[in-house]
Amino acid sequence: MSIVRSVCFLALGVLAISSMCIMIQNHLTVESVNDQENLQPSRHHVLSLGQEDDDVLVFVHISDLHISAFTAKDRYEQLNEFCNINLKAINPGLVIASGDLTDSVTPDNLVVDQFIEEWAMYKALYTICQNVSSVPHWLDLRGNHDNFNINGYNSPNNYYPKFGSQRLHPSGSYMTTIETNNKTKYAFIAVDATLDIGSKRLLNFVGQLDDTRLLKLQELDQAASKLNVNATIWFGHYPSSIILTYGILPGLRHVAAKGIAYLCGHLHTFSGLIPHMYSNHHSGMLELELADWKHNRMYRVAVIDQGLFSFADIQHKTWPVIVVTNPKPLLTVQPSKEPVELMATSTHIRIFIFSPLPINSCEVKLDEGSWQPCKRSGQKHPLYTAPWQPELYSKGLHVLQVRARDSSGSEMLSKIEFALDDTKPRFPLSARITLMLDFTAMSKVLFAVSIILCTLPFCIIRRLQLRIIQRKMTVLRIRTSCIRLWVRKFWVFASINRLLFPFLAYTVYLTFGPWFIAHFVEDRVGVLFVWGTLFDDGLYLPGTTTYFYCAIHVIFFNMLLVIILAHTADVRYQEKILKKGTDSRTMCRKITSCFPISIFLIFHGITCLIFWQSYGYLSMLVNPARSWSLILAFYLWLTAKRLDTPQLTLAVKTWN
Repeated sequence: MSIVRSVCFLALGVLAISSMCIMIQNHLTVESVNDQENLQPSRHHVLSLGQEDDDVLVFVHISDLHISAFTAKDRYEQLNEFCNINLKAINPGLVIASGDLTDSVTPDNLVVDQFIEEWAMYKALYTICQNVSSVPHWLDLRGNHDNFNINGYNSPNNYYPKFGSQRLHPSGSYMTTIETNNKTKYAFIAVDATLDIGSKRLLNFVGQLDDTRLLKLQELDQAASKLNVNATIWFGHYPSSIILTYGILPGLRHVAAKGIAYLCGHLHTFSGLIPHMYSNHHSGMLELELADWKHNRMYRVAVIDQGLFSFADIQHKTWPVIVVTNPKPLLTVQPSKEPVELMATSTHIRIFIFSPLPINSCEVKLDEGSWQPCKRSGQKHPLYTAPWQPELYSKGLHVLQVRARDSSGSEMLSKIEFALDDTKPRFPLSARITLMLDFTAMSKVLFAVSIILCTLPFCIIRRLQLRIIQRKMTVLRIRTSCIRLWVRKFWVFASINRLLFPFLAYTVYLTFGPWFIAHFVEDRVGVLFVWGTLFDDGLYLPGTTTYFYCAIHVIFFNMLLVIILAHTADVRYQEKILKKGTDSRTMCRKITSCFPISIFLIFHGITCLIFWQSYGYLSMLVNPARSWSLILAFYLWLTAKRLDTPQLTLAVKTWN
């Protein structure tokens, strides 16, 4: 019977793991899309791809500016340089600034708040950009830093309604349409997913969209359709994977499914680990995270060339800037949203080259062919073209290289892969995981798994011990010495009520009980649970980052603590029962035996200071999950250190 049960449990485990793998695979797989509902109705109002530039829109995207009144003066100085030189050279039809406009952090990096000086600096910046560089549209929205310590949109310290470029849109989300000619126009829809109550650090990393906000976005999308726009560009601060959707309406990816791209920031390329964070959703919409200006000084130049969307992410002071629009880079090809069939019938390679200085030379190279010159043919834009025969490249993957040099001698080489057939793009796995998997859902899974690993094994061990006592099974016999050693440690730990039950109770408490009480917003008290935050006036914010933080806490606190307790209890078991090591307990060994718990308590004591820095002294005093848990950990360690023979009786009876 026990064998049958074991097989059943094993089969269920394999089924669960297989189901999770299939779910993740479905999320990460990029398929070609032929959904007619996602087609833009007027996508064919385009010209042939020759040498004309009558139907072109150039725009610039910048994110995570982090303008600070206290630190990094060069960051703001280079932003002014970006306005005066870069934008003047590129001459975009609009600029998108997708959040974290201000830094909102004091020089010591401890206190977060909104500073009117930073917002005044930001307003002066975009005013200069619009006046000096003749930028007709500056589209901005808030990021999580712009929402630090804000008690609602109408809070007196929310400075965006006073200084933001689009401050006349109280809902945060809005739409702007841009016309390139009398037949072509594009819609740009801003997605404001900042929290209704902007807490201080740790809790506002994830954005949120409720039914009210999603309904507003649906209305904007419907308005764009009624205007018969050629394409829609969506933009926001948070990647779609870092936005929690709660309510009955489908999420952002469904609402924005007709769009050709969703532009975002926020993740700062994970400190350089994922420099090109691009992916393609099942609707065919591209999601393109832009590296930050704060540290990397990056910005994006995008071109919609006769219905074909292309872009290049550029570091500041890099010239010339090259954007290839025909043939399109393979990663940007969207058959369901763009007239990509025009590439196969085009007569010229099309390249946009931007520089504050004249371009002296431009050359192109296809595959292993020779370099061929290209010439400027654009009248309104710096469009450079070179004749080609697309039928020679109709099958498989090919490479196009573009080389340009300006009058100062600065040279840039751009290399793209393209295909004129149905060759599928291959986005980096790390980017697909980051942009396509739901952060909150995966955090919940991680938290649940960590809780199970800290409870279920010891419940199983205790059950086995009781069955051995009842003579329903024999004592375990493990031959491998290393495995036997660690099983014995956890076996002894699970046999001691004074250790096991408090540990299990604390672990289960983390799931249901309050973690701590704090001033999450200035003069506003809330109680944090893993599943959300309750404020003193009854307002509830669903848990997002809390699941991830709690999972990390369980891994580095509960799991490490149980290892220390199991080892300490096993040492006492050897001394009291096996009579080993009693003669070698010198003063030095007694002191070194305290090292693990000492390092453990010091490390977690230091991490507890994060709460004091973020939320004040109240979060340290009333914090059962963190600061109080240090007292529990020390008590359990002392208990394990002082175990005597009576407490080890169950281990003696059930271990061979």
